[in-house]
Amino acid sequence: MFILEGLEYLFFSLSETSSGSTTNISTHLLYSNHNFCPVEGGLMDSKLGSAQNTVCSVCKKNVNRCPGHFGYLKLSLPVFNIGYLKPIQIILQLEEMVLTSKVLQTIL
Repeated sequence: MFILEGLEYLFFSLSETSSGSTTNISTHLLYSNHNFCPVEGGLMDSKLGSAQNTVCSVCKKNVNRCPGHFGYLKLSLPVFNIGYLKPIQIILQLEEMVLTSKVLQTIL
């Protein structure tokens, strides 16, 4: 049987996130209008990995060899991943039940 003894919430700071990333995603544009090359700072930036017949600008490998690299977005407001909302709610409810039972045990 598994007993929940504690819960810890961790978030990466902006410096931790940016140090582990190869580029900041700063534009919604994918390709340049002039030559259809990936826009620097866009979702198709070559610093994120190679695509089709291009070479990755970070590891200099082709699409078959490049593992891909992380980028990051600077957001002005918090964003929640809807896929995690229900599991987080369940964990918090379980934590509340555990804490409530511990309080009742100390009272009784």
